[in-house]
Amino acid sequence: MKHCLAFLILLPTAHALEAAPETTKHCRNFTASVKVAYTTENCTSPVGLCTKGVIGGDTILRGTTSYVVEKIAGSAEDPTMGASLVYSGTMKIKTRHGEITVTDLGTLDKTTGLNSSQSRMVAGEYKNTKVTGVFFTAGAALPTGAGINSSSFGQLCFEKKSPADAESFLN
Repeated sequence: MKHCLAFLILLPTAHALEAAPETTKHCRNFTASVKVAYTTENCTSPVGLCTKGVIGGDTILRGTTSYVVEKIAGSAEDPTMGASLVYSGTMKIKTRHGEITVTDLGTLDKTTGLNSSQSRMVAGEYKNTKVTGVFFTAGAALPTGAGINSSSFGQLCFEKKSPADAESFLN
């Protein structure tokens, strides 16, 4: 009788575990062009450095950006920040399908204007679905020094029940 009672108690639990729909992580590679301008408008950066910009190219992240530099320091090669620096901050990407928050760590060579960064999607939604991902950016300062033109490539990931759901999600 004791074994029968235990079986009856565990049966609904086992059935509930089987009934849960499975989701699969789907990822899509992307490339994008990024053009940003330095701005002081609504800039909340503790170091006074913000950008606003546009992402073009790939349709997944096409939209606008706002970036707030939170920390800035000299590089290992140049700790005085004379020629190069390291920065970190937070970027918001607004697309027609939602907003994504990104943390970013990058370098800037002030003598050549070249920059590179690694970014991680840490929050946000695309078409009401939580997304994650990473991307890399490399670019150069505009000749006027007012902004940066860059190219990005990376991967956007999300969970969907089937490949068909995933394909319709991206279109």
